[in-house]
Amino acid sequence: MPIPSAPPHPPRRLRRATRGLLRLAAAAGLLAPAPWAGAAEAYPKPIQRALERGATVVKKFPAASGLTGWVLSSQGRHSLAYSTADNKTLLVGDLIGGDGVVLTAGYAERHLPKPDHRARFDELGKSAYVAEGTLANPKSVVYAVIDPNCTFCHLLWKAFQPYQKIGLQVRWVLVATLGPTSMPKAIGVLGDADPRAALLRLERDMGKPFTASARTSARANPAVAASVDANGALLQRMGLAGTPVTI
Repeated sequence: MPIPSAPPHPPRRLRRATRGLLRLAAAAGLLAPAPWAGAAEAYPKPIQRALERGATVVKKFPAASGLTGWVLSSQGRHSLAYSTADNKTLLVGDLIGGDGVVLTAGYAERHLPKPDHRARFDELGKSAYVAEGTLANPKSVVYAVIDPNCTFCHLLWKAFQPYQKIGLQVRWVLVATLGPTSMPKAIGVLGDADPRAALLRLERDMGKPFTASARTSARANPAVAASVDANGALLQRMGLAGTPVTI
């Protein structure tokens, strides 16, 4: 059955965070430069400047009104840009036709890289996570990257609860990006003898005062802290920023 990635009426940030995540998750490291990508002298000057700043040309294509479309890659993310016929100006953002159709959406569908979720699942499968929901023979498996201090992650956790009872397994990958208490909270979950029970306590106590203790410090739990840091590094390699992320 389809699994929603957000509550029925989620906040705007949660909708934005969960919409299009699979496309973003596939952006990191998928594409090699096109065979002609080294011929920078053949590019319009604005494209050459983008290359000088570290971007890579993946593809070019004909666009509306005599424009040339470009797929650019930078830091694991892909974007669309358009050069004018005189090669002097580079346009970014949505192109809208005279009939009101957003042309950029069609260009993105046809020319941006298609996701390869298998590679990301392999990496996430080696991460430090807490499996929750249907553990034996789940109908679906979802990875969710969360920060213990993230309110929108908490809303996502609540949204998934009924579906975890009817076949969904969620693997919660904890990172520490939202303040000094994120790491001890993540350590408190991943380092607990019963991580699922610890995750449940964490979510039920969301918004309550929290005082870090030596028991959950990075110094006292270097291996667990390193696994949380590794989760954060994985998020960066995937070209993603912010939480929650669902894959």
